[in-house]
Amino acid sequence: MIAAIPPIPPVAPAAGATGVAATTATAAPVAPPEPALVDRFTALMREVGHGPAGRVHSHGPSQLHRMIDDQDLAAKATFDNVHALSISGLGSGPEAAATIMQMQSEMAMLSFKLNMVNTVAESGKSAVQTLMKNQ
Repeated sequence: MIAAIPPIPPVAPAAGATGVAATTATAAPVAPPEPALVDRFTALMREVGHGPAGRVHSHGPSQLHRMIDDQDLAAKATFDNVHALSISGLGSGPEAAATIMQMQSEMAMLSFKLNMVNTVAESGKSAVQTLMKNQ
């Protein structure tokens, strides 16, 4: 039978050594937070979302709100143009084709911008949810 190999004793970090081993060996236990700070944080978290509905920020509407309003106005203008086009005559063939191509271009840009606003809103929501989970 083979004899058992004795365990290797732990190695002490060299003087002046920097690295993971040196920092973990000397790391002090984390002190619990002060009760006053815990109470303040809890009170602030209770206040989140309990403001009056439709409250306007002191510095005006948020950037996201302004982006959505701009896209809403652009969508309304595009739909008004489509409605006006459907009521009026299209004119000659080349004019009708140019008008239809312009409408398609406007609709494509509108769709792109709305998708971008939606992406910004969703990423902001995800960031806030992640932040709340990590708290």
